[in-house]
Amino acid sequence: MSYLDHLRSFVAVHRLASVTAAARSLGLTQPAVSGHLKALEARLGRPLFERAGRGIVPTASADALAARIGNHIDALETVLDGVATRGSELTGTVTIGGPAEFMTERGLPALAPLASRHIAVHARFGLARDLIGQLERGDFELVVAAQRIPRPAIAYQQLFTERFLLVGAPSFGDLIPATASAETIAATLEVAPWVAYAADLPMIRRFFRAGLERDLAPPETSIAPDLRAVRAMVAAGAGISVLPDYLCARAIAMGELVELWRPAVPVTNTVWLATGKSGRHPRVSLAIDLLRQAATSWGDA
Repeated sequence: MSYLDHLRSFVAVHRLASVTAAARSLGLTQPAVSGHLKALEARLGRPLFERAGRGIVPTASADALAARIGNHIDALETVLDGVATRGSELTGTVTIGGPAEFMTERGLPALAPLASRHIAVHARFGLARDLIGQLERGDFELVVAAQRIPRPAIAYQQLFTERFLLVGAPSFGDLIPATASAETIAATLEVAPWVAYAADLPMIRRFFRAGLERDLAPPETSIAPDLRAVRAMVAAGAGISVLPDYLCARAIAMGELVELWRPAVPVTNTVWLATGKSGRHPRVSLAIDLLRQAATSWGDA
């Protein structure tokens, strides 16, 4: 028995907070999973779980180990599933949820090769919290989520990292001088016209807090509930905005948008692939494989 098996069992126990549930999800016996944990604890020289009432809780060492290896274990599972499916004939449907903008621009085009395997894609769009809830209920097999919402029955693996860019039409190109101080930048942006996809300005406020370490209170904001509409309005000169790089990189390359200012530390967000932990059909593994392959060119576009 290899330490890879031990780590796989450890990740399942850490996520499900139960040896019994982990054994069930892995198709193993409870004594086998317990043995894996004991062997791993002996290898590391420290305990990974402690008893708490009728359950178990992870130690700080377990939390640190899970954070470092969880995504790698998920990625290996996906690779193995993908290899297993290449020699078999697959047909049917993959059900997937995700943000409308990302799925339209990147996600669904990446899944186009499924058609040659006679696999149809049924997609629905929505917010991460709603989609993860529907994934839990079995309405989806796969969800692309812009945030990781912890759920006992959901496994996450990182897809790519998006970077947020402050952009405007070329007419706004001189809005922020290259040598401007943080105070000048903040003051300039607070009186500029903005375009956002929601009234509470979630993406814009996050960019401001991370990039300038302060809150933003723009006096004039247009609202469009779709980032593609925001992009179109910004390109037309209606105002400035913060958009993910994958959504505006092409417009910047074509001269339709310009990046107005870049903070010293990039403002980023992790995009996740979420699946049920009880197992997935090889069709879903093939879809994950295609998304991960395409994602190598998405980050920091």
